[in-house]
Amino acid sequence: MSPVYELAIRHPWRVVTTAVVVSLLAVPGLFRLRLETDGRALAPVNAPAIQVEREIRERFDQRDPLVVLLEPKGEAGIYDSTVQRSIAELSEALQARPDLRPHDVSSLATELGLRHRQGTLRLATLLDPLPETEDDLGRLRDDLRRIELYDGILVSRDGRAAAILVGTPPEVDRASWVDEIDALAEPWRTDDLALSVLGAPAAEALLGRQILHDLGGSLHRGGRPGLVFVAAALMALVFAVAFRRSAAILLPMTEIGACLVIVFGTMGWTGVPVYLTLAVLPVVLTTIAAADEIHIFRRYLELRQKTATPPEHHRALVRQTLDDMAPPVLRTSLTTAAAFLSFALSPIEPIRAFGLLAAFGVMVCCAWSLTVIPALLVGLGPGVWVRRDASPAWLGPFLGRLGLWIRARRRPILLATSALALVAADGVRRLEVQDSWLDGFSAEHSMARAFRRFDQSFLGSHRLQIEVSARAPTVDGRIDAAALGDHHVVVPLASLADFTADEIRGSWLRLTKNEGTGSTRPAREWTTWVEDAHREPEGWALSLPLRGGSAAFWLRARPGDPLEWSLSKKPFGDPDVLSRVAELERFLAASPGIGGVLGPARLLETASFMLRPQDPASRKLPENPRAAQALWSNFTTLRGEEKTLQLVDAEQRRGLITVHLPGSNYRTTHDLIESLDRWAAENLLPAGLEIRLAGDVAVSQALIEAVVTTQVRSLALSLLTIFLLSAWIGRSLREGLLCVLPPTLAVWAAFAAMGWLEVPLGVATSMFAGMILGLGVDHTIHLLAHHRRARAEGSTSAESTASALRSAGPAVTIDALAVGLGFSVLLLSQVPANARLGGLLVLGIATSFAASLVVVPALLTGPGAEPAKPSRPDRPTR
Repeated sequence: MSPVYELAIRHPWRVVTTAVVVSLLAVPGLFRLRLETDGRALAPVNAPAIQVEREIRERFDQRDPLVVLLEPKGEAGIYDSTVQRSIAELSEALQARPDLRPHDVSSLATELGLRHRQGTLRLATLLDPLPETEDDLGRLRDDLRRIELYDGILVSRDGRAAAILVGTPPEVDRASWVDEIDALAEPWRTDDLALSVLGAPAAEALLGRQILHDLGGSLHRGGRPGLVFVAAALMALVFAVAFRRSAAILLPMTEIGACLVIVFGTMGWTGVPVYLTLAVLPVVLTTIAAADEIHIFRRYLELRQKTATPPEHHRALVRQTLDDMAPPVLRTSLTTAAAFLSFALSPIEPIRAFGLLAAFGVMVCCAWSLTVIPALLVGLGPGVWVRRDASPAWLGPFLGRLGLWIRARRRPILLATSALALVAADGVRRLEVQDSWLDGFSAEHSMARAFRRFDQSFLGSHRLQIEVSARAPTVDGRIDAAALGDHHVVVPLASLADFTADEIRGSWLRLTKNEGTGSTRPAREWTTWVEDAHREPEGWALSLPLRGGSAAFWLRARPGDPLEWSLSKKPFGDPDVLSRVAELERFLAASPGIGGVLGPARLLETASFMLRPQDPASRKLPENPRAAQALWSNFTTLRGEEKTLQLVDAEQRRGLITVHLPGSNYRTTHDLIESLDRWAAENLLPAGLEIRLAGDVAVSQALIEAVVTTQVRSLALSLLTIFLLSAWIGRSLREGLLCVLPPTLAVWAAFAAMGWLEVPLGVATSMFAGMILGLGVDHTIHLLAHHRRARAEGSTSAESTASALRSAGPAVTIDALAVGLGFSVLLLSQVPANARLGGLLVLGIATSFAASLVVVPALLTGPGAEPAKPSRPDRPTR
């Protein structure tokens, strides 16, 4: 690196001017930044589960639901004429929005009831006409009770609240859109009617805004400063205490500012959005940016204390400082960047972006430390930026004595370290994986409280959607009329060779007899369904319903006459399939942790009841395919074609079941999905039915699995890369192992703390391990650099260890203090996940620092500690 900093030393102001120009070029990119709050952006795009989820959403036109929750304060709850008028008016206002389709809004004002419009045979909506009297409200209450469908969906189970469901349009700026919906609902907010806007889109938008406010802060009207400002202030305080010069404070601040501008400006120019995972990046870069200057300034101070360099030789003193410190600074930057780059293997795009941008920021800081900082040191001149007597004078000798104390107690120290690592294993085994967008809010936050009220009174705010699909024969051919009987027909075996009897049963059969060439009589057709099917030597024997009449009689076919036949099936028009789907819905409804289940079977039963509400036995599934098709036709009339296609596809081969959960716990949901898979294998697969999963719960499960993958990959790659870099640069496998040992112990301790304190491993906390590995290795690298220098000068192993602690220890201590304080500001975050991340980073840095000053010296002073190879005397660290 000598040509790099040599250029800065010789031409300081040219280098400074170039750095300023580069920073200014990045500034316009800051105005191109955009916030991405969609929770699905966190999902691993290429994961099979996410691709399936996307297919299902598109096929059934599913949109993330936004909930407008109405909570009247009167004793009557929602059964009040004023409340019902508010529901109707607000629903109408929402449907009038140009970005919403009429069927995107569901409420009591849009759903059909049991009563007909006056003078017609068409069913009216539940609020048509608006209930005004106590009798009207009583009828509404009775209709909702009888229908049974809207309890927990549009009306709370206790009748104290109502919900309007709004489908979030795709490709919309969610934060702005949620604000617009909230503003639209404002006129209906009164002292007697509370309105809340809930759902994943609202939570994600509010979380993004909260994180940005958290970082940027607000000094307006008593607001608190942002975390980035607090972190920078703490860095400045550390430099002020350690070096006691204003210039020594300002120089690191220029690096922090330039790093943030260049990194985030580059994001804007390249179109990388500000994901929620990138929200902590400014604090991370602010903390990291100043670390290298601590060691450079400390080494410069040490050289000044050793030599009486006249002012005119200040340039040579700066050169000597960089000769000594450029190798470890570059080495720490490379290992830290490598740790961040390990996130590039994550299947989660925002985490990959975090790793790449953090690594880029680290190298920007490294370049700044090796060019701009020496240029400014030379340009400002001696005595301006640091005092000769700065930094605690007692710290170096104390750490030197600590090295001798460690040498005398090497074995107990190593045994105690091993024992603590074994004890920590108990905490590690308790570690759980869990993540949810609700974790972004404290328990007392208004959004979290509203969600709890909703989950208690309604079916649940989380959805697991299950697509049930069936293979269905669509084949045709020709047969001889001899194969046709009154109530059966035999078709060639080869035509249906790939299907089972269950798949054929319930299919629609069409038989056609053409009257021959030249005949003016129309072809005769017969359509019926297949009641049963079984194989015979000559083909598939299809049994036809008796009450349908005789196909042979109607077609007037005689042996020798050719008949055309076609077989097609709409599985969700087959009573057997609907019966199995009903069993699945009942199984899900009886599973632990389920709020409620809505699917094709239950909705068809409800539609059958609504057509004949006076018949207590009308709530049932159809008994034959013809009745099923008639019921589906009536269902479409009742619900509309758009809502029908959100339940079954046009071919009726696939249906969608929605499971509502009042909470999303990874372990509970994992157990539910496993039991569902087992049940489906035993009860659905033999009948030719398959299931696939979608919904926010399925996305969350895939996300959490990706989090675990990220953690394993980043840990493995970080450890391997840091070991190889350290071993290669230090020309010693032992040195490589010594470098990775302290951060590895720190990560192990952090995992144990998470297990004992019941802190789950989520998207935010999944990043801490790689960060600790990358930052924790710095202390050992600087310690070993000084140890190698002392060995090269002829000191014994014990003397070299004491000398390394005496020389490098103060800078390492200040470094650890600065980085720890920088990350500690995350503990002030209003976002619990970020606060937990800050706590883990502080614990990891403290543990790594302690291991570097105690465990590594214990290993250095042991038998077999190899002397370093002599280096060039003018550059002893190389």
